[in-house]
Amino acid sequence: MRPLYESQKDLFEESKIATALSQLWNCNLFKMPKTSSVDFVSIRKGEAVGFVEIKNRTNKKNKYSTYMISKKKIDSAKQINKSTGLNTILVVKWADELGYVPLNKDYPERQGGRYDRNDPADVETVVDIDILLFRTLGKVKDNV
Repeated sequence: MRPLYESQKDLFEESKIATALSQLWNCNLFKMPKTSSVDFVSIRKGEAVGFVEIKNRTNKKNKYSTYMISKKKIDSAKQINKSTGLNTILVVKWADELGYVPLNKDYPERQGGRYDRNDPADVETVVDIDILLFRTLGKVKDNV
């Protein structure tokens, strides 16, 4: 089984972002199980309205022209959409901004990933999402 690189600090930061999104979107975000392909389900008035994948980055939004994510995440988002009719969005908190983009779309693919952990499973097919496709939710404040 592959190691999980998610720390308690990562989960805490993710929960802060989820709380801010819940307030912003007038919904409740419920954490999905660790083995799920997405982080949260969004519930409004007792009904699921979508799924959310949250990423927390330390760099500024415009440091890179694209956001790289595993193609497996895109494939999972498309499967969730096909099964439920609900969309999955990717929310990214950069050092300076919070933004989102739909995950159940087609994006350019390539071979890539992380090389810094010496984990061969970190190198895979990835997609590059143009930074300009992200819709801004606002500037990052101290509490998010």
